[in-house]
Amino acid sequence: ERGKPESTTAEIPVSGPALQPDFTASFPPWPRKARITDVDAHDGAAPNLRPFVLMCVASAAVSLSNAGHALLQPLYMSSAGLSEGYIGFIIGVLSLSLVVGRFASGWAIDHWGARGFLLYGALAWTLASPLVVTTNQPALLVAIRVIQGLSLAFFTNAGIGYVSYTFGDHVRGRMLGWWWLAWTSVVPIGPIFAGALVKTWGFTTAFIVMSA
Repeated sequence: ERGKPESTTAEIPVSGPALQPDFTASFPPWPRKARITDVDAHDGAAPNLRPFVLMCVASAAVSLSNAGHALLQPLYMSSAGLSEGYIGFIIGVLSLSLVVGRFASGWAIDHWGARGFLLYGALAWTLASPLVVTTNQPALLVAIRVIQGLSLAFFTNAGIGYVSYTFGDHVRGRMLGWWWLAWTSVVPIGPIFAGALVKTWGFTTAFIVMSA
């Protein structure tokens, strides 16, 4: 009609595509599963798996040796005439050394890196472990157990640190899982193998083989 102002409001459709809700707009696309060889977002490079595989092999070797010594050492100390009280104390020293070593190795790895302590920890374990069979003196056996505990603490902490530093968030959990799988998978084999060695060739050979 004449003199009536025009409406400034656009017509709102009552049906059609504009009213159909888009439920997918608020959800991101489902991400594909990350691969271990993917480029790391932190440094822009794909991780080198060869050192990790070697580290897992070393982890299995040290774990096998440690499990074997868990059987060998009490048997040897008992055959050497040590009392049950001495044997229990000497065996328990390893756990106390592990506690101390965890704290010390964590600080050292943060300052000097993990790779060197993987080597030093494995080397200290390998050199100290055969010495058990050379003595029946409680003080010397305690000292050897302290070295073993510290070396295990440095080795295992360095392994965790190396994996954490090397692999990005997208695969770090899986790589830690593989690292610990290498450690734990051989634990049941150690005592069986060590027992067979003692029965066949005696303590000296068993300690040397289980320490290599």
